[in-house]
Amino acid sequence: MFGKFRRLLLFLVGLTFAAEHLGGFRLGATVFGVNKIVTILLLAFAMVQFMVRRDSFPANQKNAWVLFYAASVGVSTVYAAIMGVNWAVLAASTVTSASLILYYFLLTYIVRDETDLEALLKGLVWSGLLVSVTSLLGIGMEVADTEYGERSGGFGGNVNEFAFNATIAMVIAFGSYGITRLKLSRLFYIGASLVMLMAIVKSLSRATWL
Repeated sequence: MFGKFRRLLLFLVGLTFAAEHLGGFRLGATVFGVNKIVTILLLAFAMVQFMVRRDSFPANQKNAWVLFYAASVGVSTVYAAIMGVNWAVLAASTVTSASLILYYFLLTYIVRDETDLEALLKGLVWSGLLVSVTSLLGIGMEVADTEYGERSGGFGGNVNEFAFNATIAMVIAFGSYGITRLKLSRLFYIGASLVMLMAIVKSLSRATWL
């Protein structure tokens, strides 16, 4: 039961990947968007997982790089405060960076096996597919007309951010198509890949090639 709930949570986390601009609320100068809310949920679940299973933190070569990033954020924050940067702007930026760092470590701790990773990646593919559909339909916060047609990032934000995230989701979907053996799953993954490809091309975004 605990494992099923963990995989459901990971699927929902993946589902927010490309739609991070949806929803949220403001508390003072800080905006709690989808990513920060998800990080809070992951933190709560990680605490429960530790109390129930007493899992140790897995060794990961990438941890050192994330800790280096955390140190650079700390130094930048102190320097910005000394230079008199507006405290509200500084607080919002620092909270966002801290949320990203915590998000990484929480996922590293919570994901325990291939089924957990599969649930996370499925949510990510669905996220890319859903925002791609809204992009193709011209629905979203940013819609612009160009000489080549309408550009829209759908619910994935601006077109460049949408294209970057959708490209990641598309690659994962295509990779999943290659390793799954279930016919319906293969049809879904190849269909999702094509829909995302069409939306990426239609977005006319250079971020796709980064």
